[in-house]
Amino acid sequence: MIKIQIDSLLKLGWKKEDIILATNFPYKYRGVKSLLVSDNNFCDFCHTFTLVNVILELFDRKIIKDNELYWYHDEDAYQLLPITESELDLGNTDMALSYKGIKEKWDAGSIFFKKGAEDIFRNLREIVYKYKVNEEYALIALYTNNLLWITDKEFVARTKFVPLYTPSKKMDGRIKTLDLRYMFTLDGIEHYDLAEKPLKVIHFSFSDDLYLDSAMFGKNSFKKPLITKQLIEIFQKHGIVGTRPKKLKNLMIYFSPQKGFPANIEYLVKMHIDNMQRLGWKREDIILITNFSYEYRGVRTTQVDESLFCKIKDNAIKSNAVFHLLNQDIVKNNEIWLYQDIGCFQQRQIDGSEINFESKPAVFIEDNDKFDFSSFYFRKGSHKVFEWIRNTALRKNCDEADALKSLAGINYRNINSMFTKSPPLKIFANRLPSIMSYQNFS
Repeated sequence: MIKIQIDSLLKLGWKKEDIILATNFPYKYRGVKSLLVSDNNFCDFCHTFTLVNVILELFDRKIIKDNELYWYHDEDAYQLLPITESELDLGNTDMALSYKGIKEKWDAGSIFFKKGAEDIFRNLREIVYKYKVNEEYALIALYTNNLLWITDKEFVARTKFVPLYTPSKKMDGRIKTLDLRYMFTLDGIEHYDLAEKPLKVIHFSFSDDLYLDSAMFGKNSFKKPLITKQLIEIFQKHGIVGTRPKKLKNLMIYFSPQKGFPANIEYLVKMHIDNMQRLGWKREDIILITNFSYEYRGVRTTQVDESLFCKIKDNAIKSNAVFHLLNQDIVKNNEIWLYQDIGCFQQRQIDGSEINFESKPAVFIEDNDKFDFSSFYFRKGSHKVFEWIRNTALRKNCDEADALKSLAGINYRNINSMFTKSPPLKIFANRLPSIMSYQNFS
């Protein structure tokens, strides 16, 4: 990322002496030499706050000068086009940041600031170390004189404001909110239409193939790459080319209190495996999850811990199993997993490139305003979707398709931004393949 950043910044016209790479170890690339800073800047309870500690060291060492504008950005926030001071139009403000999508919360992954912002950074440090929150919540607290307390994850935030203290200077008018174009984050791609174009800064991790596909290859609902050709060439120069097509995995799930297949189900399982191998699936890519041991034609079952299922009713078995696969990091980057019911037969070969995730981690089939849960696609990053489906199915005592419809209907926790609806694909049939001829089936 650092090499890509430096190559890109130099290509965009930045001078080497204006690129400050602050590290606690010596480093040099293309004439950009790192500025050594103290190990003491590391914040052990909030790693991201280390950036503020480092900026304060730069203030202490008189590196931050009058009449200069500085831009801090995360190493995975990439500048796409030139940015001028005049277009930012900061006026008398000391700091400028974009919101996180539509949230009234600034994104500290990109901060424009002047020397006059020194007291803001010092006040942030006081709040962070006193209340053990991150720099973004501390910034809200500083600006509103209230602190938003949250639990361990942001998605279960509780709105409870606690008065703090009066900052060293009045905060009115000192921080400017910039348009999303100056910090567009791919995990908020649903807000793309709200950003002015062209985008100037894009934030994503290229180690996540979902985001890389969207940014580099245009695998998104806009059908176009989100980074410039120039940046794509720099990515490719450093070996960041993505994986196409993705590796496909075929998933079946069967859980039995009797710890075995009934005769009619075993018959279908054998047909399914025969059919998959005929269509070119490798045995190691056919995943059959059960709570008992079984093997057929080299395909061995993956036995799961029964404690994962002991309290799960039949109506949530699939979503629960997928959730645990994702949560235990069994599903890897550059993989697409296809779930199929044991009686749902694939009729032709599938290429991963034909499955359009639109930069979202799951694809569900929708037919006549109903979801079909007999087959669906998912990839790394979709664990919350399946957790919510499981929980809703159990709470409402409904099947998983109805649970998803209910969640989508109210857009629960913005779930609609996490999956794509696909029309029925002429790939599967809930019937026996005509090419098979088995006897003694009842």
